Amino acid sequence: MPAMKLFQRHWAWISASTALLVASVVVLVAILIRNAVAGQSGAYAEALRTGDFNAAYDMLCDQTHQQLAREDFVQPQVEDPQRIASYEVQSVSFPSMLTGRPVARVWAQDTSHNEYHYEWTFTLENGHWRMCGGKLAEEGVEVVQP
Repeated sequence: MPAMKLFQRHWAWISASTALLVASVVVLVAILIRNAVAGQSGAYAEALRTGDFNAAYDMLCDQTHQQLAREDFVQPQVEDPQRIASYEVQSVSFPSMLTGRPVARVWAQDTSHNEYHYEWTFTLENGHWRMCGGKLAEEGVEVVQP
């Protein structure tokens, strides 16, 4: 077998193997991010459900902290008798793997049985996923918290 043909055959095999390896790593990273964001979404919703509004505030990103003081987040939550009674993290999506931030879609029901669908956007800060804004999915209304 000529050396060039052998080189081409090995090069094709190496290229295909490398592409498969890269694709596998990308999928693994996406799964790890999805699981981490889903867990953080659940922790945030659980903090709201149990009335631990200080913990919920701590889960917000630095940008939100700069725009919203802790008292301005906590006090309206304390005064509002409508609180998350139940929730379910339905999905985590990636609008763009390269430039976008993961978005968690969360269904919630308040104590008066009103249902809401939120889309919470997350950002990675100091090794932790932080909720950094969101919206009511049906209305497209920007919200910082439910």
